[in-house]
Amino acid sequence: MADINFDCPHCNQNLDAPPDMAGEFIDCPVCEKEIEIPTPPKPEAPVAAAGKKRIVMKKGGAAAPRPKTTASRTAAGGTKKKPAAKKKAAGKKPAATPEVAPSPAPVDGEVSPKSRTVALLLYLFLGYFSVHRFYVGKIGTAIVQILTMGGFGIWWTIDFIMILCGAFKDKQKLPLKKW
Repeated sequence: MADINFDCPHCNQNLDAPPDMAGEFIDCPVCEKEIEIPTPPKPEAPVAAAGKKRIVMKKGGAAAPRPKTTASRTAAGGTKKKPAAKKKAAGKKPAATPEVAPSPAPVDGEVSPKSRTVALLLYLFLGYFSVHRFYVGKIGTAIVQILTMGGFGIWWTIDFIMILCGAFKDKQKLPLKKW
């Protein structure tokens, strides 16, 4: 029988699991949030959406590749059985999740390895050339910011406030919190 193909409802990562794991609760290998492996909706698993990497789950073990964005992420995983009271009804279909960008959402408490001080200094001395955006890896928006003169100054002002209050994020959507 074909593997069960499904998306994590939290991070939309495309996952595969053997049919005998249907109904089990596991930790998503990307966002590490608890998910239930659905019962197979069809005999044939759909192909992964463009831009998503398929991860195949193994019975009794951790899932395959995990992105390593910071040292705080560790390889978790494994399977857990939950009491029958917490399981969904057998005939009920899992809720459909909207299609989102393929990059995984950052884990709570995770911060960018980039320095807020460096971003602020780059903004203050080279902000007209959007060097602070190049520094955090946002090359596309840096070029657009240069071409529009910082959105006629409004975009630059917003970047300045966001850097100061620690809400400015890098390419991986992790906030710059470290001074």
